[in-house]
Amino acid sequence: MGEEGAIQWHHLCYKSAIQSGRFIDRSCIGLRPFLQRSLYALSRFEHNPFLTSGKGQATMLHDMLILIDPELAAHPFENSKNDVDSDYIKKRISVLNQDISFDDIEPYVIHGYVTDIANGPANAFMSMVQDYDIGDEDRRSAILSKLEVCWQKIAGTGIGDIYESAYELARERLEDQDCFLANAGAPAAKILALSMVDY
Repeated sequence: MGEEGAIQWHHLCYKSAIQSGRFIDRSCIGLRPFLQRSLYALSRFEHNPFLTSGKGQATMLHDMLILIDPELAAHPFENSKNDVDSDYIKKRISVLNQDISFDDIEPYVIHGYVTDIANGPANAFMSMVQDYDIGDEDRRSAILSKLEVCWQKIAGTGIGDIYESAYELARERLEDQDCFLANAGAPAAKILALSMVDY
């Protein structure tokens, strides 16, 4: 904990991962090949030209992606604010040293199988949430539909008054196709959770 940036490292590896729902605290393994100490150390290095970059701005990871595969770098992300503009890619290619070779780099080796990791809730609990299985439906529309069904049960009640702002925010975000789905789903989850209990 005495290292510089220790709190940020802890947030990246554990706190953020758990809160964002991409990793849970019951698993000791996370497949995140770019989340490593050496890369994190470079991101905090005083000579990193992107050290003061803000949210949505270019980072060292963008340069790495551009060097590895410019076509892949231009591919849109799930969250559009992370997309890399094709003009920026061309500009960075002209600036970066093109003599870099990746021929000697060994690919990652994964030992074992992801399916072997005992993770998630016990099967006995799955029947409690089977009504929330959206299958192959579009996630946004399925969550919005379930949100409306749940809201009809609590609208106009004391609980509905308390959660009305969460409901309005959930609707607004779910109807906005540019809104990151995890951000849209968070307020909706508050309403959906109410339907799982007697009140």
